[in-house]
Amino acid sequence: MENYICIHAHFYQPPRENPWLEAIERQESAAPWHDWNERITAECYLPNGIARILDAQGRIDRVLNNYSRISFNFGPTLLGWLETNDPWTYRRILAADRESAERFSGHGSALAQAYNHAILPLCNRRDKRTQIFWGIRDFTRRFGRQPEGMWLPETAVDLETLDIMAELGLKFAILAPHQARRVRRRDERSWHNVDIHLMQDPRDVDTHALKDTRNVDTHRRDIRNVDTHRPDTRDVDTHREDNHPVDPCRAYEILLPSGRTLALFFYNGPISLAVGFQHLLNDGNAFVNRLMDGFARPDKRPRLVHLAVDGETFGHHHRFGEMALAYALNSIETDRKARLTNYGEFLEKHPPTYRVDIQEGSSWSCAHGIGRWKEHCGCHTGAHPGWQQLWRTPLREALDWLRDRLAALFAAQAPGLLRDPWAARDDYIDVVLHRSPETLERFFGKHQAHALGPEERVRALKLLEMQRHALLMYTSCGWFFDDLAGIETLQILQYAGRAVELGEELSGAGEIEALFLAILEKAKSNRPEMGSGSDLYRKFVRPAMMDHARAAALYAVRSLIGEDEERDLYAYTIESRDSHTAFVGGSRLAAGRCRVTSKSTLEAAEAEYAAVLTGDPDVRGGIRLLPEGEPAPDGLEEIVHAFEGEDLSRALELVLARFGPGVFSLESLIPDERRRMADALLESSGLGSLLGDAWEEAAPLYRLMSGPGMEPPETLHLLTAAALRARLERALDVDEPRPEAAETIIRLMQDVESWNIELDRSSLERRLRSAIERAARAAMEKEGDVEALKRTLSTVGLAAAVDLQVNLYGTQNIFFEMRESSYPGMKAASDRGDEAAAAWLAAFVELGEALSINPPDP
Repeated sequence: MENYICIHAHFYQPPRENPWLEAIERQESAAPWHDWNERITAECYLPNGIARILDAQGRIDRVLNNYSRISFNFGPTLLGWLETNDPWTYRRILAADRESAERFSGHGSALAQAYNHAILPLCNRRDKRTQIFWGIRDFTRRFGRQPEGMWLPETAVDLETLDIMAELGLKFAILAPHQARRVRRRDERSWHNVDIHLMQDPRDVDTHALKDTRNVDTHRRDIRNVDTHRPDTRDVDTHREDNHPVDPCRAYEILLPSGRTLALFFYNGPISLAVGFQHLLNDGNAFVNRLMDGFARPDKRPRLVHLAVDGETFGHHHRFGEMALAYALNSIETDRKARLTNYGEFLEKHPPTYRVDIQEGSSWSCAHGIGRWKEHCGCHTGAHPGWQQLWRTPLREALDWLRDRLAALFAAQAPGLLRDPWAARDDYIDVVLHRSPETLERFFGKHQAHALGPEERVRALKLLEMQRHALLMYTSCGWFFDDLAGIETLQILQYAGRAVELGEELSGAGEIEALFLAILEKAKSNRPEMGSGSDLYRKFVRPAMMDHARAAALYAVRSLIGEDEERDLYAYTIESRDSHTAFVGGSRLAAGRCRVTSKSTLEAAEAEYAAVLTGDPDVRGGIRLLPEGEPAPDGLEEIVHAFEGEDLSRALELVLARFGPGVFSLESLIPDERRRMADALLESSGLGSLLGDAWEEAAPLYRLMSGPGMEPPETLHLLTAAALRARLERALDVDEPRPEAAETIIRLMQDVESWNIELDRSSLERRLRSAIERAARAAMEKEGDVEALKRTLSTVGLAAAVDLQVNLYGTQNIFFEMRESSYPGMKAASDRGDEAAAAWLAAFVELGEALSINPPDP
């Protein structure tokens, strides 16, 4: 008897990038992180790459890369974000797939995912194919192999989707148990209906959806009771009325309309539900026991107990869930009562002996099939019981209309530029994944209808970008939640807005947006102040739009703070043509010309700019795009002369007169850029030094007035608090903390305590945490440098000395990297009698003790 266990984690976040910036703007709800991707990475994606297993004393005994022992998929857009913003975690994920292939008979554990999480049964065939094709191509580029299986967004399924998957070489998919309609042995002719109420585990009620469907409107008809099956004419349907449960312990085969086949795995619903929503991860032993319960019924055949949950369950939704997962995986491997596997390995060893038919138009997170993404079906999060979701229907109608209108435009204009426009759209993912001159040359070499000139290439790229955003606008999260005004829906409206903008540029007609908004007007928010879909578009989409002029404005503002070199600026590249900066008193001027080029379409424009930073502080500036090839008109010199002549009012008048409608202020910039400007001004103001000087003079007086029976004046108290904070921040922000800096910090914190100064301790904790991590990274880079290790140890000890509860997670990760990279060589050298290596080892073990990490095995 062979018992196998497989845990599948679906890791996904909706795309959050502003389509015009190709970057995520600050999301205050994710604070203190910049955005939700950063926050969930810190809570889930990173920890699962180096999950802790603790001993009985609560010390770290070992770490696991959970990804290497489970089955998993990552949304392609999320992996793209990780590649750029957290390469360490990204590398751990890729390495885990390689490690899993070694562990599981050559089968990597990573699965592909349909590209941007669209509900595939609601897509037309052409979009289904591109979504699946892009998911495969993205996977291949990242993992260096062809995927065996694919995760279907929300497990939403129909026969056409499965057929396209099989056509493109995929072998299997994972579905929820209630998505099976009927089953039979391959050598039988009679089908058995699947009864979803016949559960393996009577302790559970199968709510059949991993996401929250407790708020289902039970008065609405469940479409799963409708027989949408159209049997293959080669399949004799001797239908029987007896009901069987689907068996999650085996693989099934589905015969598709084309004659192709695909394997399907139906996960264990009760165990998945317990992990996702019933707090099973509170106890690692209980988790293991529950998995082993899946083998309770005697059976001589090989059996697979497998579950599927949102990957964010392990750390984000359930704090420390990654540790419970690591404990369970380690226990299963150690006890050997069952063997860990992944779907590819199990399928090779135990191919299907049963066939299955599916409930078409079903999913794991809507009790009504796929109504959650097209209508007011009754499914919602439960946070707003009185709200309705009637807005879902006109939202989908508007996007479907836009898709078809833009598809017609693409079909009309692309053939003169691209040999096979829709094949070119499929291959365009290669350009999206790596925007380089070489990739573009390969792409156009394959797909151009003739040798395209620069303007024709721009037009072709605009057509392809229009299609890309017409795909992105179908990201499922836009319909999943409770209201039209949710950030997820606003995000897909931004993608639609970018597609509309490109469509109008290409068609030369201005009616696409108006017609789109007329349909969107029918979608109404539950919040009266938010209005309709068209109101939301005007409030949130239009202000987010970026063009060459606004990109030049950002460059002009950055020039005011000395960041005027040629650079990548979000979705643009900037090339300086001519620049001039000047400083008069507390004011600054930047003026000149630059060339702005879109990274995605290669469309370029020349711009002239002038920006003045006044002492308020505020920015007044102007931008004007110049006709291609024409020399810039005179006039900027007059602005510069007025400013340098200390006639600020005259300089501002000239900016207004020269640029007119192109005038901008600091308020017109995106929040991240305003914050960037504020930080730069604060840094250059010397305020910290001024506060320090003032406090040095006031400190003796403050000490005198802090004696018994006395209380310093409020102004002096505030000055002292500000000065101490500034000095602490300055001491903690050094690249590599030294002992003298530690002494200064301890002395300052003693003053804080003795004088009852209230400080933002969380801010100080973050700074000290960063200082410790910098010291640890310096020690790793200076392999064999015992003094660098001792400085790290000293900085770690500083946290206890000043009574700050510092999160040492990042430092522990660096320690484990050193244990893998530096420790083996130093240990070997020490064993040979190298005294320096022995000293390094002693310091390394001492650092591990301070980090609550058990020493390496001797």
